[in-house]
Amino acid sequence: MNDGAAGCIYVVSGLPRSGTSLAMDLLQAGGMELFTDGAREPDADNPNGYFEHILATRLRTESDWVYGAIGKAVKIISPSLRFLPVDVRYRIVFMRRDVREISRSQERMLERLGKGTGDNREEIEQVMASHLHQVEGWIALQGHVDVLYLDYAQVVTAPEEACQRLIEFAGLAGDAGHMAARVDPMLYRQRETT
Repeated sequence: MNDGAAGCIYVVSGLPRSGTSLAMDLLQAGGMELFTDGAREPDADNPNGYFEHILATRLRTESDWVYGAIGKAVKIISPSLRFLPVDVRYRIVFMRRDVREISRSQERMLERLGKGTGDNREEIEQVMASHLHQVEGWIALQGHVDVLYLDYAQVVTAPEEACQRLIEFAGLAGDAGHMAARVDPMLYRQRETT
């Protein structure tokens, strides 16, 4: 890991179902310590695990825990990024994915859980796209944040190249080929082809 690792937090972010769990898995394969609690077990939607910590869901009201994640990687969904304490440096790996794929993936997940999905997919996708535009604008204005944007489709189709970018960004000691072996193209189940 690079010399700055001890003084910053590595954040994996993006919308739910954008590939954030995969990014956490790749960082771990590259030798990074993760800030997770293991409470959410792997399932049909994420067979390799979720790599989450319950405290990350409370960031809006409770942020003292963040200091315990210094030098580690933590997964934080994009709507919560603005609640991170500003007296820490962050290196954010931000997962991008076509919002149509995200909405379909979320629908399938809700269906498997026996929950309704509604019929306003287009509106949901517009809200997602607007949110992502706002978040990326916010990130660009933060002097204490560095960011690496990774496209989920490209990570799946060219994993070794994506892992090399992760190695360089996070100062990992891992091997890109070893990390890339964690990518399972069969898990890319909601592809947008048009």
